[in-house]
Amino acid sequence: MNGLPLFGTFLTDFKRRSLGFELFEVQAPIPLFATSEQRSQQLNSEQLKARFCFLKRGAVCQIHWKRGVHAGETGAAHTGRLEMNWKTAFRSFYYQTLDEPPPVVLAREQTALLVVDIQACYLPATPPDDEAELPEWERWRPFRERMHEVVVPQTQKLLAAFRAGKMDVFFARIACLNPEGRDRSLSQARPGFNNILLPHDGADSQIYGAVTPLEHEIVVLKTTDSALTGTNLRLLLHNMGIKNVVVCGIFTDQCVSSTVRSLADESFNVVVVHDAGATATMELHNSELCIINNIYCQVMSTDEVLEVLS
Repeated sequence: MNGLPLFGTFLTDFKRRSLGFELFEVQAPIPLFATSEQRSQQLNSEQLKARFCFLKRGAVCQIHWKRGVHAGETGAAHTGRLEMNWKTAFRSFYYQTLDEPPPVVLAREQTALLVVDIQACYLPATPPDDEAELPEWERWRPFRERMHEVVVPQTQKLLAAFRAGKMDVFFARIACLNPEGRDRSLSQARPGFNNILLPHDGADSQIYGAVTPLEHEIVVLKTTDSALTGTNLRLLLHNMGIKNVVVCGIFTDQCVSSTVRSLADESFNVVVVHDAGATATMELHNSELCIINNIYCQVMSTDEVLEVLS
């Protein structure tokens, strides 16, 4: 693995689950420390620990190494277990030394789900007719696959649980009121990908059908990245007694991150569901989750959120 100069090559045997990683057997050679004294000290210690981000389908984990049989200077295999859970995953530099974050408490009557920008325009059913646009269609294929295979099913799972528990569900979607988009913020009017023109009554701006809101569920329209800026969402949450917001949706490093930061600044407790979210690439997704975790929110999996709610 790059970025780990003090450790030898990691040999891993993964038993992959469809939605991420939890427990795996791991093998690695003895750490190659700079001096024999350091190496001896490590070999005689009861436990070796290596903390690093392992990027694969959204999993960013810590590895805990337990000492194996001493086999001399040439190195020996050490086996351990890779545990992915919200207490140890998605650690940025700032929080690498944090022993354990405080427990997440989600009282049902004070907790709402917020689904951000899962809209029809991002999941077209067919390729573009213009052949010149096909390379860009292919470039976004991994994103669409993750959305269909992981994000949408996990979002459906969250929606089902919140609805069954009679908990509040909110949606946010990008939609301008002016047909020419003159009401958009600058962040959605710059040239390039973020030049988003989605009139509020257009088919492309609607919530994607597989996660469509129920009649009584609130949908806020925004012309900003943050779902709080320029909307009445903060007031709605306050009036409805919501203190905890579980956030899922797209794009992790843009509208989701902006929304999470705004919620945190307004003193809401925020949970971001990593397997119910996506952005252009897994590298960007994981990187942003590491940045916002433990300061603006707690990053958890769908199953972990449902376990806390239960």
